[in-house]
Amino acid sequence: MAIDAGCDGVLICSGDYGTQAATLETLVKAVEADRLPYKRVEDALQRQQRAKERFLGAAMTSRPVKWQTVRQMIGRDEHKAIADEMAQFL
Repeated sequence: MAIDAGCDGVLICSGDYGTQAATLETLVKAVEADRLPYKRVEDALQRQQRAKERFLGAAMTSRPVKWQTVRQMIGRDEHKAIADEMAQFL
């Protein structure tokens, strides 16, 4: 609902792989069921891409990510450490 309402990204502050995977699956299923227009997701990705290019100072190349790669990245210790650090300011 957040993406459909205009958010270009959703922050999931959970180290629980199941929560992260369920959120991603919910987004995919919403697009597949036409509850969330694919065009809306594409537009959000393009805005995120432009923001990365602007703030990182270098063009980022867009490439499809394999599901196995996503599974390896979700819940990594580095990400948990960043989330823990961010939580100190809440």
